[in-house]
Amino acid sequence: MESTNEPVLSGGSVMKHRLIHVINNLETGGAETMLLRLMQRIDRSRFDPVIVTMIEPGSLGPSFAELGIELHALGAKPGRISPRILFKLRSLIRSLHPNLIQSWLYHSNLAAFLARSLRGTHAPLAWSIRHSIYDLGNEPWLTRQVIRAGARCSSRVSGIVFNSQTSLEQHQRFGFQAPKQVVIPNGFDLSEFRPLEGARNKFISTLGLKQDSFLVGHAGRYHHIKDHALLAESCARLVERGIDVQLLCAGRGCEPGGALESLKSSSGLGPRLHMLGEQRPLAPFLSGLDCLVMSSKSEAFPNVLAEAMATGVACISTDVGDARLILGDPERLVPPGNPEILAEALVGLHSLGPEARSRLGSEGRQRVEAHFDLQRVSDLYQEFWSDLASARS
Repeated sequence: MESTNEPVLSGGSVMKHRLIHVINNLETGGAETMLLRLMQRIDRSRFDPVIVTMIEPGSLGPSFAELGIELHALGAKPGRISPRILFKLRSLIRSLHPNLIQSWLYHSNLAAFLARSLRGTHAPLAWSIRHSIYDLGNEPWLTRQVIRAGARCSSRVSGIVFNSQTSLEQHQRFGFQAPKQVVIPNGFDLSEFRPLEGARNKFISTLGLKQDSFLVGHAGRYHHIKDHALLAESCARLVERGIDVQLLCAGRGCEPGGALESLKSSSGLGPRLHMLGEQRPLAPFLSGLDCLVMSSKSEAFPNVLAEAMATGVACISTDVGDARLILGDPERLVPPGNPEILAEALVGLHSLGPEARSRLGSEGRQRVEAHFDLQRVSDLYQEFWSDLASARS
């Protein structure tokens, strides 16, 4: 029997919306982490959240379970949307009687749209897009097709949330158009991301470094879009100038023996390149750095930049996505793909000395607090969801 989409009532008076989130998986990543943060703060008197993952949940799954949130995994194969999975998603949605569906990322957006079109529900569907498109040709073939399909279907969804203004403008040029399109930036918990005393000395001790070493860090999975090679080459140029730079890399693929290993020899950094693997929690890693570099070729809203700023670390970033908005300081932005300009920016930051870098870090934390506080962002999401669900009801 088809869902009536009647709102769930809390205490007989307050409308409570059944909210289904559809997402590829719950491995550690920007979208997945943002969803977890939102679920930690969602008003359970207004929303009854359910999480549906297209494939197996992943490393963050237990964290959602600890919150008491219902979780379903459809068992799809990575990167594939089969008819079997679509009908499975449709059946699950119908059984859950949602008042609103929020999907996350291109593949899950399209899957949720198709499942809804198969008469899974009449509930409003909102998409979340957290990607920038500088060149569609750089995307995998299947992703290109999913993006094109999304553009064609976008006018038939109720709303789209973009996490950056850059992403919104780029997707509009590709033909994405929904009745309600909003930009809600990522939010950060300043009690989690904060300066931690002793974090730098721990690196000095455990890695056998000198107190006056210049600790440059990168946090992110090993992927060509993150451009670890650019950062390694830039750091090698500092070594040529006699600067004792140490490059510390955290993230999937950055563990000893991982994909990043080849850069030790190709960049010339050798033992100055430290592969630390995935770091959870991330704040102790960030807080121990002298500088965080976001070296990506493409981003929408780079979480790690704001996270590092929140821990009081001076940052340098390539000028991609909303990095300019996050940093608020054009002097610490560099063009993507240019190792010489990045090296010059690193030399300039090194020459400031520890005290000046600390002041920059303090200013960065204040900026995150003013513009990207997690509770404020959570309130914006809940207002967006409430408006869509209430309009349908």
